Amino acid sequence: MPIKPSIPRANGKFDDFQKTLIAFILANMAGWGLPTAATAEFTLLSNTAGKKKLRWDVIWAIILTKVFTHPQEVELKAARKDYESGRPDDPTDTSIRLFLNRYIRYNPKVTDEQKAEMGLIIPDLVKTLSTHIFVGNNLVGTVSWGEHLVHHNEVLVPGQLSKAKGDGVENIHVFIAFTAASVTVVPSSDKFVFDGMVKNGKYERVFAQEQEAMRAWYFVKMMMKGKKGQYSAPSDVWQSVIM
Repeated sequence: MPIKPSIPRANGKFDDFQKTLIAFILANMAGWGLPTAATAEFTLLSNTAGKKKLRWDVIWAIILTKVFTHPQEVELKAARKDYESGRPDDPTDTSIRLFLNRYIRYNPKVTDEQKAEMGLIIPDLVKTLSTHIFVGNNLVGTVSWGEHLVHHNEVLVPGQLSKAKGDGVENIHVFIAFTAASVTVVPSSDKFVFDGMVKNGKYERVFAQEQEAMRAWYFVKMMMKGKKGQYSAPSDVWQSVIM
């Protein structure tokens, strides 16, 4: 179930909402343990000319003058849809909703109080995520092969040919931690952060240049359908050095 931002319908209130949200994320994201990919994505979302927020800001400023054309009205609707929702089918795209779901909703370092300050609706069961286990987890992950700054992971049930998610499973979420390559002991659970979702049994992780020669550690949890954010048990951890 996606996170439920209480995004106002009225454009004026939406503008206030997005300003508060973006400013709060900018001020606090350094403490949330976000991956490098999130930083680049946030730049696209909030500070890239002609894209997302800045696209919205330009057309909203015109609309506020109360002197605008029909094509500008059309642009307002398109800019808002692009900024608010984006294209969920395109992993290279982002939006307010996509960014929140990828990096905020499941991140244990983002407190309920912080989510409330961002104007997000917090499910009643959000605090149970780290303490309650609802179903087992027989998924096994491996780095099936790697190339420079890329891990190609497979996440499957051993002996099962189908790559479809199991009954009752909404998504399979990947969590990641980093250590020096010399470390061979699994990091503590609080070092792992949400990193993305498995698709068709695969998870490709692209790393930043500065992460070369570090060790990446992974595990997955299944997000169950209709459980308001309830996870399965975690899988066993797997790892590989970033080359």
